[in-house]
Amino acid sequence: MECNQDKPRNRYQMAVEVLQRGRDLLMHDLADQILDRAEDFEEGGFLFQEFLENQGSKLHFLYLMISQMEQSAELFEEQNRPKHETEHPIDQDPIADEPTPEMMLAWEEYSREADEELSRSEKASKPKKKRRKSKLKTESGLPSPTDENE
Repeated sequence: MECNQDKPRNRYQMAVEVLQRGRDLLMHDLADQILDRAEDFEEGGFLFQEFLENQGSKLHFLYLMISQMEQSAELFEEQNRPKHETEHPIDQDPIADEPTPEMMLAWEEYSREADEELSRSEKASKPKKKRRKSKLKTESGLPSPTDENE
């Protein structure tokens, strides 16, 4: 572990490392116990259930503690990161940023092209109606409303 005088020490990360070394020792001991009691455990009886209850709860709480320490370590690192590191563009949410002029122009061009394509496809999909010319006249001698094209 690198020790930097300017940067505060992350006690949470140090605690995680200690807990992980303890977990490794615990797992080694548990493996020995399981192998020593293999015949009893293979039967799945009372001894196996008792072992699971005792050792399982220890492991469960150990993993909960490691998880909480890791979260605290990450938070500590975030809070102690220099300002310029936290403003890196990769860390920023691109949706939350204001669009750039280039983005706006690209969007306008895309929208215009999409509208033109939609208009072309609508025109192509509409069946063309053929109007027949009517030669009917009304009683007044004026063309009927259906005779628009005369």
